[in-house]
Amino acid sequence: MRLASVLCLLLLGLLWAGASVADQDGSLLHQAALALVLPVLVVLALTILGSLLAGALDRS
Repeated sequence: MRLASVLCLLLLGLLWAGASVADQDGSLLHQAALALVLPVLVVLALTILGSLLAGALDRS
């Protein structure tokens, strides 16, 4: 689960960076990439933090 989440984060980061490089002036392509990627990054980050917290609580 953690590895899949990290790989998804890396892929989304690469897509976002690619959209930023392809269109530097903040046009529709960059805004669409930002609107799609940012919420997914937040959800994946919360998922990773939740799994780490659950693992820490399981050990104690």
